Amino acid sequence: MTIKILEQEHVQAIAQIHEEALEGEFLPTLGVPFLEAYYQSILKDSSVIGFVYLEEDTPAGFIVGCLDTTRMFRKAILKSGFRLGLRALPSILKKPHLVRNILDTFSYPEKEGSAPEKAELLVIAIRNKDRRKGYGRELVRQLNDTLQQLGVPSYKVSVSQSHQAANIFYQQLGFERMATFSLFDKDWYIYTYDLNKHRDSRAELASIKLISPNMQHENIDHPAHI
Repeated sequence: MTIKILEQEHVQAIAQIHEEALEGEFLPTLGVPFLEAYYQSILKDSSVIGFVYLEEDTPAGFIVGCLDTTRMFRKAILKSGFRLGLRALPSILKKPHLVRNILDTFSYPEKEGSAPEKAELLVIAIRNKDRRKGYGRELVRQLNDTLQQLGVPSYKVSVSQSHQAANIFYQQLGFERMATFSLFDKDWYIYTYDLNKHRDSRAELASIKLISPNMQHENIDHPAHI
């Protein structure tokens, strides 16, 4: 089992993982073809950082972060907006109200204005059969190490207030709850992670125990899965 840099060759697999692991969130309702186009687009941006957890060369989970989400989304709309729209069109024709959610998807960073951090953990997803194996924590640790190497002092992640497992997951990893905002008619928490503060305790991530073995802590929920 290894962690590798997320590349275009992994797009088809991670789109399927995203749809499976984050069923019920917004982006999966637009279908795997849309998710493939979405990841193909954002992975071309130099500010995007992604890793994939491979189990016998097969993706079992992935994580995507970004140094500046607002800038990245603007570039994605300019360069790939038409293609993304075409991929989303079948779902929109069935459910026109999705248009509002799509617009919110690419504008939500503005709603996080109370958090000064530009860097953000956008999405993390693990195959259903591979949850509770520690893959999520390993992916977060890899992202932390990379961001710190790039000189990023801290970053943020948004989590639905109703998603108990995801909130516990981030709290256990040392994220601090900083603010709240509304998106998709739901309330969200903004968590931040101080990389400098946790510099000397990075190894602790590997030994963190989950509060309850019956809770699916690696089914993480935040705007990138919308």
